Amino acid sequence: MKKYRDKTNNVCSVRKWQQVFENPRALLFLIVPGLIGGLVAPLASANQESLLESCYLPGYSQPAECGFVEVPRNYQQPDEGRVRIHVSRVRSRSGETLSPLFVLAGGPGQAATELGRFIPTAFAAIIKRRDIIFVDQRGTGKSQPINCETASLATLRQTTQALQSCRQKINPLLGQLTTRVYVEDLESVRQYLGLDNITLWGGSYGTFSAQAYASTYPDAVAGMILDAVVSLDSQFLAEGAVYAQQALQRLVELCRENTGCQQAYPDWPQQLFAIINRLNEEPLSQGQLQGVTGLDLAQIIRTALYSPISASRVPMAVERAYNGDYSMIQGLAMMAGSGASNSMYLGLTLGVLCQEHISEQGQEYAIAKGQQSFVKHSYFSFWQQACGNQDASLYQPFEAPEAIEVPTLLLSGELDPVTPEQSAEQARKYLPNSTHLIIANSGHIVSYQGCVPNLIAEFLEQKSIAKPECAIRQGSLPFAL
Repeated sequence: MKKYRDKTNNVCSVRKWQQVFENPRALLFLIVPGLIGGLVAPLASANQESLLESCYLPGYSQPAECGFVEVPRNYQQPDEGRVRIHVSRVRSRSGETLSPLFVLAGGPGQAATELGRFIPTAFAAIIKRRDIIFVDQRGTGKSQPINCETASLATLRQTTQALQSCRQKINPLLGQLTTRVYVEDLESVRQYLGLDNITLWGGSYGTFSAQAYASTYPDAVAGMILDAVVSLDSQFLAEGAVYAQQALQRLVELCRENTGCQQAYPDWPQQLFAIINRLNEEPLSQGQLQGVTGLDLAQIIRTALYSPISASRVPMAVERAYNGDYSMIQGLAMMAGSGASNSMYLGLTLGVLCQEHISEQGQEYAIAKGQQSFVKHSYFSFWQQACGNQDASLYQPFEAPEAIEVPTLLLSGELDPVTPEQSAEQARKYLPNSTHLIIANSGHIVSYQGCVPNLIAEFLEQKSIAKPECAIRQGSLPFAL
C-alpha cells in the first residue's frame, strides 16, 4: 500500500467548484456498508437507443445522452411496482470502449447528473477513452427528487426546524432513501446497459456508496477513485468534530508560516474563541445575521474550511468580527448556504443520515469527541435533532467488510474538515490494493486540481501511478490581507 504526500497549492479553481461540494450544514458525507447482495433480479440488456436521448448536462457544452431505467420500487418485494432512475451518459471522445466511469455524487443529497462541469476538469483525461455515466440517486435530480426549503442565512435552530417540517415529504419514501437501495439501483443500471464491468468515482458520500457497491458486487468493478473518503465503518458525524479542529489548527499553522498573515492577524485564533464565547452569551443580531450563537459561528467557520479559497479569508473575517464588523462572516455564511440550497436535495440527506448514522450510541461518542473541538458535538446534534424521534428499528448501520480487493486510488486534502487523510487511512484497512495521495493546502475534493485528473486516468488504466510527484508544488494559501 503506497501513500504519497502532495505539497500542491492549486487553489485557483476552487471557487468555481465551491458550491458543488460544500453543504452549509449538511456537507458531503458518506454512509456505511453492510450490504444486501443479490437482490436485483436479472434485467434484460436494453436497447440503449430507446433509453437514452440527446441532452445537455449542466456545466458541460457537449451533447450527452439521457433517459430513465425502470427498477423495482422495493427490491425485497419486486411486485410492489417500479420507479424510474435518471441516467446520463457522455461518450468517450475517441470512441473507445474501456470500462465506463460511473460518477457517484456526494452529500448525501447531490444529483450526479448535475455534475457535468466535472467532465472538462476532473474527468478531462478520462473522457478521452471512457464513457462517463451519471446516475441520480433516488430523491435527487430527476429520480423522485425531494427538496427541503432552507434559508441561506439560517441559524442551526432555524435550519433544524425547516428540515423537521420536511419529514412529511420524506417518511412515505424512507425505505427507498438508503445506500443499500442505491447500490441495487446502480447494479440495475449496469445490467440494463449491458456492461460487463465498470469503474467508479465517488466524492465524499459518493466514496461510501462506491465502497458499498464494490463490497456487494466486486466482480463488476474494475477500479475505484475515492476522493474525500468516508470509510464504511466510520462514525463521521461524530469524528467530524475532531477533524474540524484539526483543519482549524492546520490553518493557524499556515497563517503563522506566512509572514503577511502572521503580521496582519497575530491574534485571530484567540479572537475566534472569544467571539464564540461572546455570542453564546448574547447571540448576534447584525445585518442579515439574526440570532447567531457561538455554535452557529463555529459552523460557519467549519464550512469555510472546505475550500482553500474561503479558508484563506477566515483570519481576516475573524479579526474584523472581533472588532464588530461581521460583513465577511456574513459573506462566508451566504457562500455556504447558497451552495447547499442550490445543489443539495436534503430529503435524501435526511433519509440516509437518519437511517444509517444517527443512534444513541453515536450521541455518546460525539459528545466525547467534541470535548476538544471548537464546534463541540454540534454537527452530530444538528442532524440528530433534524431526524427527530426516528424509529430505532430503522437504524441499519454498515460494517467494514473483511476486504475489498478492487484497485483503488484514495485522494485526501490536508485541510479537509470532515474527511482528511485519517479517514482514508481507516478505509485502507480493508482496501489492500490501494494507493493514497494526500494533497497539502487543499480541502474537500481535490480531483480537479493540477495534474490530479491525469493521475486519476493513469491509475484506472495502469492500476498504479508512476510519478505522483507531478502534483507536488510548494506554496502557501493566498491569505486575504
